[in-house]
Amino acid sequence: MTKTKNKKQPEKMMNVLIAPGVGMTKVKPANGKKFTLKELQKMVGGYIEMVPNATGEFCYVWNDSGLLLGLEFNPDANFHFFLKSGYYRDLGLVGNVAIVEKKYC
Repeated sequence: MTKTKNKKQPEKMMNVLIAPGVGMTKVKPANGKKFTLKELQKMVGGYIEMVPNATGEFCYVWNDSGLLLGLEFNPDANFHFFLKSGYYRDLGLVGNVAIVEKKYC
């Protein structure tokens, strides 16, 4: 009988900021415990909307007025949102979108 080594689990795509045309950047709360409202607003550039994914292990945060402001369509965030959230948005996600672990929301 041969022993199998534990394979390292792939890193989950959480605690990242997805900017259209730029890609993903890791983010952490300044206090190391929980993002403040101001931190989340700064990441997405305005008032926030927060939606949990289907399992509740993380949430999506985006600019609530992004469509009205004419922010750029975010294909990477839309793809992830469609696959992982269990929701569908007709108009899609625009601007910066943060994917944040539930413990930080």
